[in-house]
Amino acid sequence: MTVELTLVLPAALRRSDHAPVTVRLRNAGDQPVVVNTRMAPGYATSRAREVWLEVGGREDVSRRDYEREHAGPDDFAPLPPGAVVEGAFVLLDWYRFAAGAHRVIACYEADERGAAYPDDVLRGVVRSPVYELAVR
Repeated sequence: MTVELTLVLPAALRRSDHAPVTVRLRNAGDQPVVVNTRMAPGYATSRAREVWLEVGGREDVSRRDYEREHAGPDDFAPLPPGAVVEGAFVLLDWYRFAAGAHRVIACYEADERGAAYPDDVLRGVVRSPVYELAVR
């Protein structure tokens, strides 16, 4: 199974912006792969999330409190070859950045502990390439 994770960031970000970011998971293989289509944001060490960011080597940046149920059976579906599932969230609602340049990696996990995932779900954490984000 070959999947690719990409992150769509603004070219530059002011700390007062409410800029959305988009995380895209693409099936780059030739067979369908079962994924969690919910694409809910969170943090590496939090639960009930599929997507989080690694920022400049720090695991979590200014964590936001949230409550959400774990993914259920209806959140999982086969992703056909070439197809994309995506989710978006307002970056600064979830992460705080100081002014300057930041290295950002998006992470996706379909089989987190606590989720009601099917046996044939995509396993493990998928990471995007490293992206540079300029914050003013």
